[in-house]
Amino acid sequence: MLTTDNLKKIEKGRRAHIYCKVTEIALFVATGGFLEEGNRLLQELWKFKRRHERDTWLADTAFTVLWSAAGAVPADVPFELGDIDEIERSMRNYIAIDKWAYEMPAMPWTSLSGVNLVRKAFITAGMFKNRALPVQENYEDVTDFMNDTLQAVNLQPEDEFPVAYKELLALEMIERLAEEEYDSDEAYALGAELAAKNDQPDSAIKLAKHWAKAPVRPALIAGGRHIAPLLLQGVIAEDLGLNKDNVNEYLEEAIIALNKSTMKRGWFSWAGF
Repeated sequence: MLTTDNLKKIEKGRRAHIYCKVTEIALFVATGGFLEEGNRLLQELWKFKRRHERDTWLADTAFTVLWSAAGAVPADVPFELGDIDEIERSMRNYIAIDKWAYEMPAMPWTSLSGVNLVRKAFITAGMFKNRALPVQENYEDVTDFMNDTLQAVNLQPEDEFPVAYKELLALEMIERLAEEEYDSDEAYALGAELAAKNDQPDSAIKLAKHWAKAPVRPALIAGGRHIAPLLLQGVIAEDLGLNKDNVNEYLEEAIIALNKSTMKRGWFSWAGF
């Protein structure tokens, strides 16, 4: 993430791309425990008073969680901060949902592996739906059926977290995935959050370190309400290759690139350049 190529993208890219890239870098270092440094980079970006990019919504959510965990919010945040309780529900529903939806093999979870074990963990840890899914045979219009199905799957106010037993069972499944070295950033982000929520910090850190092996989407783990305090302690900083010196050195270069970029110039703002 802290690469020369990204510095070039900041200096030479279009405004929308610059906005997203700088936000991404800020979240990456914050996820490694360098929240103040991430905030500093964000404020350098926000000082240009450009339109806030909607594509950063997931990073915005993760920063809201990290700021809540830290007990402090930086000045001039250009987006509305969400409610932490609602964010916790939304993040669970965002990750722990069966995105594959093909028929599961009829066998105990202990016999599953790979994507089927991921699916089983997500289904087990998913939000409890206090309603049944629509049955297509009851509909004459397929559009009505699809609309009602989407409504049922999306997060609703009456949806509940599963009981602790199910969360711990899902955690056990994800720990099995880690033993198999299966690659799933979503699974390890969810597992770290489940472990932290259920007072298993050692397991939470172990799974966070598994996530850090391929840290493509920091918002998945930084948006976890219960794992966020551990992240702010720098538990995966070394795994991400971060330390105080290289973070500050890179941010200085990023700020220089940002101040040379089209964010500072006034032309083509209508087109998002």
